[in-house]
Amino acid sequence: MTYYFELINEDAAYLAKKIMELVQLDTEHTKKTFDARNIIVPPETTSTLLCIEANSPISLSEVARHLKIPHQLASHRTKLLMKNELLVRTADASDGRRSFFTLSDKGKKQAYQLTVFLEKTRAVYSDLFEEINCNLAKAMDDALATLRQRSLKERADALE
Repeated sequence: MTYYFELINEDAAYLAKKIMELVQLDTEHTKKTFDARNIIVPPETTSTLLCIEANSPISLSEVARHLKIPHQLASHRTKLLMKNELLVRTADASDGRRSFFTLSDKGKKQAYQLTVFLEKTRAVYSDLFEEINCNLAKAMDDALATLRQRSLKERADALE
């Protein structure tokens, strides 16, 4: 049984597990870092908050499109931001099914703090990438672009 778990931890076939583990660890560390700086933005919503800041008023569909995420994920993230009173939702006068988001005053202050802190974050990740001898952000972008051009299924089918 031990061998099996060693295999999982070393095997490239379990890349998704490793990515999820990295995301979870990064989110935990980011939360602690934010807490120490009185940034109340949930780490998984930072891009959403900054997207809304840059494009408001903005609809949920537009948020999803800008961030290239599913509508349901954009909805989940905006709900988290609303819960923290960082957004204001306004109904579209011409279409009652649609709403627009803007930052609340509290959201604007948090966006400013977050933007200032992002400079330090870039330096932290730059040091990490140097330490592991890999620009992980670039490697992830390259992997995403490559997989969008030729899926894992296509690659597996080519091996048969």
